[in-house]
Amino acid sequence: MRDGRNDPKDVFHTYLVQLLAGGARLDDIVPGVTLHGEDVGRRLATRQRDWSRLNEEQQRRLCELGVEKAPRTRKAPAKPAASGPCAGGEAFQKGREALQQYIAREGTLQGPAGVQEMSDGDMRRVGVWPANQKQRRDRPDQAQLAALAGLGVRCAAV
Repeated sequence: MRDGRNDPKDVFHTYLVQLLAGGARLDDIVPGVTLHGEDVGRRLATRQRDWSRLNEEQQRRLCELGVEKAPRTRKAPAKPAASGPCAGGEAFQKGREALQQYIAREGTLQGPAGVQEMSDGDMRRVGVWPANQKQRRDRPDQAQLAALAGLGVRCAAV
């Protein structure tokens, strides 16, 4: 088993030792802390996060320096899906505006590959947007359904 001591790809360990010998604490070595152009902090965080991917020798060497596996982070609970007339109001308006501009330019919606560049430089996939609205037909309010129908998108009876 290779220990990485002579491995040019594993300069991380050497640089980490140098930082610690120079007086740095492990808590101080965060992403952005560099030595000789190498982001030692980022590599340290990656190794702690991906601890199970390290071989036993790598884990042992890091443990000798006081490095431990990163604690598991809890994922934030999913936000409940919004529904009703306010759901996606701004996003809906941007999508409607992009689709309206695309139809004005092309004369019709030609399929799912349609893309419209907006005045702010944002690229909108207008060909996909109506399909997404159809899948969410229980969410748009009557005004949004009427706006879709006015553009030729049939989601439900208005």
